[in-house]
Amino acid sequence: MARSDRSSEPADSALERAAQSLFTQYSRQSPRWHGLAWESLREDTRRLFRREAAWMQTRDR
Repeated sequence: MARSDRSSEPADSALERAAQSLFTQYSRQSPRWHGLAWESLREDTRRLFRREAAWMQTRDR
């Protein structure tokens, strides 16, 4: 079933990219995260990265 409301999609994809970028920074800085792929993270971990990325975007405004 397709989503009828796609108005938030650009914001969602921008937040997803920001979360992935944040994960990339963490994985470069921490040996514990090194070698992990974004796709291998559990959804709750990805959700935390999205939340932190959203917070960082609002903080920087």
